[in-house]
Amino acid sequence: MINRFKRIALSKLINDLNDGIAFLINNLEIDDHSRWLTDITQLNSRYTLLQKQYNQRIITQEEYTIEYNKITKSLITQVDEICQNNPIFKNHNIYCRLIVENGHIVDYPVFNNDEIIVGRSVDADIKLESPIVSRNHCKIFISHQVLRVMDLKSTNGTLINGFRIKNSVIKLGDEIQVGNNIIKVFDTLKTADW
Repeated sequence: MINRFKRIALSKLINDLNDGIAFLINNLEIDDHSRWLTDITQLNSRYTLLQKQYNQRIITQEEYTIEYNKITKSLITQVDEICQNNPIFKNHNIYCRLIVENGHIVDYPVFNNDEIIVGRSVDADIKLESPIVSRNHCKIFISHQVLRVMDLKSTNGTLINGFRIKNSVIKLGDEIQVGNNIIKVFDTLKTADW
């Protein structure tokens, strides 16, 4: 779970600093990480001020780039430190359990501001080797604190509890069928009865 969190956080920070900062703040329990969240919040304030100064042409492109790189490097250091100290995550008790056609079982944590892509693509988070699964078949995500699944215009569709869906809320215990594979949503790994 920590490796997946780190990979997502770093990817978001590199692609969009605001998105990366929001991901960190939305997924870390405040009580357990108050020092890091304080540092992240201060870096976010520095970044907001930097954007304002650049937009008002108070600083040059070069000055902006230098400061932006310093802020990004500091945030990456924060992520490394957090991941080395056994972080506690918000919603860390929501998992998607994949039961693959051959009976293999894999668990995936679901983070806030994250999406799990299911499909045959090498870039999919849950990779399924099946000709009846589309490259990007569906995505599982949390939106406004609600767990959802969205079919990504797959050829054979996505089913929840046997019904074909396009975009739907999913509840704990629901079964998502992708091809001949089942993904079941659990609140903790202990309740998984398979």
